Amino acid sequence: MDAVVSPVVNSTLGLGVKKVKQGIGVRKRIKELGEDLELFIHPRESDAHLSVVSSGYMKEDGFQYLRLVKVILNEFEDLMLVYNNEFRDDPDELKKVDWGKAHLLFRPSSVKRFPLRLRIGSTINSINEKLRKFKEHQNCSTAVPKQTERDCSSSDVNESKILGRDKEKADLMSMLGCSDDTPATTTPTIASTSTSTAVKFVFITGTTGCGKTALAQFVIKDKKVKEHFKHNIFWVSVSGQIDDKKKLAIAIIEAMGGRAPKYHEWEPLHSHLRNCIKEKEVMLLVLDDPCGVDYETWERELKPCFDAAPPGSRIVVTTHLTNLSTMMGVSSELTLPLSGLAYDAAWLLLRDAALPGQSEEQVREYEMIGKELAQRCEGIPSVIKNLGRVLRSKGTPLEWNDVLENGIWNLNEGISNSNNEGLIPRHLFATYDAFLDPALKRCFKFCASLPYEYEIDKGILIKLWMALGHLNGTRTGQMEEKGDMYFNLLTTCSFFHKSNPGGNVYKLYGHVYALARFLAGNESCYYPVIGTSSFSNVYSGHDTRHSTIILGDDDMDCVPVPLSKAVNLQMLKLMTESATLKVPSYTFSQFPYLRALDMSYTGLTKLPSEISKVKLLKILNLSGSRFQKLPDTVCDLKRLESLILNECLELTEFPQKIGQITTLRHLENSDTPKLQKFPKGFGKLINLRTLSKFVVAAQGSRKGAKIGELQELNLLQGCLTIKGLNRVKSGSDAMKAALGDKKDLRSLCLDFERNLSQKPETVQIMEDVLEALRPNAKAISNVDLCNYPSARMPSWWTAPTNQD
Repeated sequence: MDAVVSPVVNSTLGLGVKKVKQGIGVRKRIKELGEDLELFIHPRESDAHLSVVSSGYMKEDGFQYLRLVKVILNEFEDLMLVYNNEFRDDPDELKKVDWGKAHLLFRPSSVKRFPLRLRIGSTINSINEKLRKFKEHQNCSTAVPKQTERDCSSSDVNESKILGRDKEKADLMSMLGCSDDTPATTTPTIASTSTSTAVKFVFITGTTGCGKTALAQFVIKDKKVKEHFKHNIFWVSVSGQIDDKKKLAIAIIEAMGGRAPKYHEWEPLHSHLRNCIKEKEVMLLVLDDPCGVDYETWERELKPCFDAAPPGSRIVVTTHLTNLSTMMGVSSELTLPLSGLAYDAAWLLLRDAALPGQSEEQVREYEMIGKELAQRCEGIPSVIKNLGRVLRSKGTPLEWNDVLENGIWNLNEGISNSNNEGLIPRHLFATYDAFLDPALKRCFKFCASLPYEYEIDKGILIKLWMALGHLNGTRTGQMEEKGDMYFNLLTTCSFFHKSNPGGNVYKLYGHVYALARFLAGNESCYYPVIGTSSFSNVYSGHDTRHSTIILGDDDMDCVPVPLSKAVNLQMLKLMTESATLKVPSYTFSQFPYLRALDMSYTGLTKLPSEISKVKLLKILNLSGSRFQKLPDTVCDLKRLESLILNECLELTEFPQKIGQITTLRHLENSDTPKLQKFPKGFGKLINLRTLSKFVVAAQGSRKGAKIGELQELNLLQGCLTIKGLNRVKSGSDAMKAALGDKKDLRSLCLDFERNLSQKPETVQIMEDVLEALRPNAKAISNVDLCNYPSARMPSWWTAPTNQD
């Protein structure tokens, strides 16, 4: 002991009295610092958020001090993470030892941790110095200016949702060549034309969220339009640049009801597309939301196909670009510009969205403030409807007024420019800023660290939010529910949209992703980097908290130098183009504050044992890896909440001491066909909410998990597969699983695996086992049986089984 303690004592004595004092009374100093932050910093957090919205304002001296708010909060958060991790179980802390008594410093149990106390004390001093500078600006009276979407409605548009667009509807039908009871009262915008085409293009233009898509969807459902085009009406969502000729051609063919052949060459696909268009008697094709076009691709490859359309056909293009027709080299004569709704129509739309089913008397209480809110939305239907959905949860006019006063509609500078028209429309800030919960805003801004058009798994994203502390402030058992609420709210307001109908994978709309990147700044960064040389353009510094990097072939076995500067990194996602990721053992010691690590689908063949050095890690995503085992040191991650191992096809077993990670809430291990061994003691994971699969150990196995390990896992939710039920000795053993106590399980797959023995006594045991499992009848909605050798069903079975 003396050999260990003496060097520390000597180094401590050499520090001097002033330095030593830094490590004394740390617990008390942290408490005092927290109280100061509550008093001075937290009330200005909202202003600090606004200060980063426009870099133009941050150039003014009057706003510089607000940067300190974010820095102070981040540093204090990191401080508390380290302190709680290192000292939460320290007996001296629990006893509230008076560290002012110097002789206590030199007890062996104290001396070992004193260097860490010194570092914490130094951090406290640093934060206090920043707090002092902030206080000097408290009398600063400079107020942060307040600030004030691509409509992604479904195809099910009804007339009650299209308010104030009667004239635009009549104009559009006139451009389509359809007669209407209400003729257009004015001539559509006329602009210079280019070379004529056999088919006429109709452009619906306007700012993001003004209802271009909704109007087009509404008109094509009109009976006269359907009859005029003989029901040959087709819709293709472009939502991006027209530059991939094959992708667009296939989309059009499929929209026309055909099946695009899997041509590897363009010429046969080009010919097939032209024939599909040419064969129609007359047609209406809508290209929704192109935001640009590669002229060469369009002019030489795609435009000749559209020229084959029969006379009278129309191509409708909805876009926020006013010059798209010029970029495409077609006539802009038939252009319908959409502006905001009239004042009265805007209020009616907001009223319908925010106060559905309310009486006129109830509506009257909100009318004055509601009209002002509607006016601030500048008549943009998407913003109005999204704002209405937010206001729906606010039950008093006073709460509506809070939304108005905390809005950011007036902060217009820096939102867009002539080169990026509508990239981040100022109206999109209205919906974003209506979320008064700062945690929800942090959840959204985090998405800036993900790649553009990245397919987001809802469950994984919520777990990332949890790991980063964005869902704190609620009871522990409700973090997932809070995350689900946040995600659904962002989806309702068209920030997220489903990548595929019916799935659980989502994407951010392009302009919404741009907003996230704009707001996050350097805090959440994504770098599409290929090759070491490209890393010279990567910015990573002390303010970088979340980062995703695509590694090139030359970067598979090293940590990029710029990334190593991000010492405060909390989330790191590594992706690869093709090669297999090799993680250097020194990687993990470089990021002491890392809480989320995602190396999924990188072909990882070995996870270094040094993973245990990331002591604050809460989520580890290794899905799609190729290793057979996890290192035993994974069990030293005492704060781990989520371990994701889906599609680890070579994984054979878990570490023997995995039951030590009692903080674990989610263990995803679906599609792991070789995983046949769960360790004894697995049942200690009593906080588990998610467990994809459990495998019963063979009879006689001393280290394997028996069915009884499930007994205390009563928080399990969703779906659970239990394999190896043929290895359960008896019905009484099966009862130990206590499936009836698991009130949140919704689906079960009970797999008896393939049985070579069909002896009556063996079949009888399996019948008894199935009878004894008896899940909670009120909770369970589906039970699948696999390899069950009997036709006899248990008494608790009340519906037809899915039996293989």
